[in-house]
Amino acid sequence: MMAGLVAALQQNQATPAPSAGGPANPRGHGQGQQRAGRQLEWRKVDKWCWHCGANTSHVSINCKSRDTKAPDHKDATMDKPEGGNVSKNKNWGLWYHPKKGYRDTKPGN
Repeated sequence: MMAGLVAALQQNQATPAPSAGGPANPRGHGQGQQRAGRQLEWRKVDKWCWHCGANTSHVSINCKSRDTKAPDHKDATMDKPEGGNVSKNKNWGLWYHPKKGYRDTKPGN
């Protein structure tokens, strides 16, 4: 019985402990702190997607929105939208926080 306990303890020590940040985010948004898939830090609006417009997380080729044709418009940019969403272009270059909104400069968290 003692040998079984020693073996179990050795196995637990060989397994790396989970990181303090929790499990990896399945959506691939590795920037900033995350809690349940929501960003908690300020992020710059510096990416443009044909379907979503100006945003903080992705370009057209990586768009995950349902039934979107954004990946078909991989060459679309904010300057050449190819008929895409331009409603959020006014936010380009601003800093965004989900609870505090948009700002011209990056405030402290």
